[in-house]
Amino acid sequence: MKSLRIAVGVTAILMVLFFSMDFYNKRYYRELYKKPKMYPYETYFGPANSVLIIEDLKYKDNLVMHYDYMEKYRRDTTFSFPLKTLPQTEPVYVLGYSEDSLVAEVVSLYYRGAHFGGDFTQGYVATKTLHLNPPPDSLMPGKYKRPFVDSTNAN
Repeated sequence: MKSLRIAVGVTAILMVLFFSMDFYNKRYYRELYKKPKMYPYETYFGPANSVLIIEDLKYKDNLVMHYDYMEKYRRDTTFSFPLKTLPQTEPVYVLGYSEDSLVAEVVSLYYRGAHFGGDFTQGYVATKTLHLNPPPDSLMPGKYKRPFVDSTNAN
């Protein structure tokens, strides 16, 4: 009888934990989708390029200097923070900005695969790389362009 009470108690605790985590997760995403949606890309070299993202603010100054240099000299630079990029065609949700507004905290739901963290990336990007609209097709490399559909020859 005592082991039955323990089993029922453990089961009840696990169910409460499961349902509370599920509730929190749904609430978090519902609030996330209310945040401003923007597109991260830069066009310093002509076509739209992916944007670097940092997950720790200790790299903020290096990230900002990297994009300032690229903007001023139109040349790529070296950087000393972990390499992680965001795709230029997928939106991010902006959670907020730093005090000096040089970086923005964003969340990307792009699926990178299980090895690279799945479909959730939270970090910081340079604010000058955020845009309201996705890059136009004229700035996209060929493999990323949307296919042309000729509506005049529809069967």
